[in-house]
Amino acid sequence: MSRYFFDLDEDGDVTADHEGRELPDVAAARDQAIREARALLSSDVSHGKLRLDSRIRVREAGGAEVLAVNFAEALTSDRMAPSAPTYHRH
Repeated sequence: MSRYFFDLDEDGDVTADHEGRELPDVAAARDQAIREARALLSSDVSHGKLRLDSRIRVREAGGAEVLAVNFAEALTSDRMAPSAPTYHRH
């Protein structure tokens, strides 16, 4: 197990994670970063915002960045079916 730190980068304004999490590997750290990005996005959407340009930067205990997850990468999009035509009476 290794300790990974999940820093929030909002357009260069970085909020550092000083506690980190023990995880088995980088793949698990990526999954955790995606979960954290989704939680932050969910909170933002509930307040009427959507910031897709933020990211979670993941560092190992030695301080080296091992990956970054952009908020846009944390989402999947189903193509919306075209809406049914709306008919108005005149």
